[in-house]
Amino acid sequence: MKRRKLTGDFKWVYSHISSEIYMQQYTEGYITFAVCGCSQQSGSLTVSEELGVHMAEMGRKTLLINADLYGEERRTFQNGKIRSQGFADFINGTASVKDILSGPYQENFYYIGHGKIDTDVKEQLLCSQRGETLFSSLRNDFDIIILHTPSLTSPASGRILCRFADAAIFIAAAGRTRKSQLEAAKHWMDELNVPVAGMIATRGKKTLWNQFSRRFDKNALIV
Repeated sequence: MKRRKLTGDFKWVYSHISSEIYMQQYTEGYITFAVCGCSQQSGSLTVSEELGVHMAEMGRKTLLINADLYGEERRTFQNGKIRSQGFADFINGTASVKDILSGPYQENFYYIGHGKIDTDVKEQLLCSQRGETLFSSLRNDFDIIILHTPSLTSPASGRILCRFADAAIFIAAAGRTRKSQLEAAKHWMDELNVPVAGMIATRGKKTLWNQFSRRFDKNALIV
């Protein structure tokens, strides 16, 4: 499983976030987390990938579903070994769960790509009730499911898929995502009764990451 090289500060930040997610699983019983970009520039797929790998490294049987029908298929971790069929193929009835599930990679990490997409039917795919069938069938097989959704500002918003999640994680680009977009995202989750597990800021300057990482005692491994 190929992986991007992260700086020390980034590793510490993702370790903290993964630990927080684990504790929310422990206390609340959450399994499916929808990772939602609050604007197009948020880089939420990279966050979804890193969270998935960190959770797998913690010993959690982890599934990452790339359900962003507007984005490109990524091969960051899979070295090209991704099934050609994916989320969209299951939703349109041409593939089974077995046909779309790739992995395991390093024992605990599994992946479902977005699959083959007809550009004219994205909203029909996202609104299909077969989504409920898919997520219900996967919940008993994995400790954690990371659901990467389309941006909440996409034409067919990622909030359509958030109804299947136990909790949502917002991804915002520092200095680019607008306050009004964050407020709208929170309003939509309230309408769906989906709790917000937290928000992750991306694309921040290195000084911002350094300020956050200073909260940690890196020698004693204690927050």
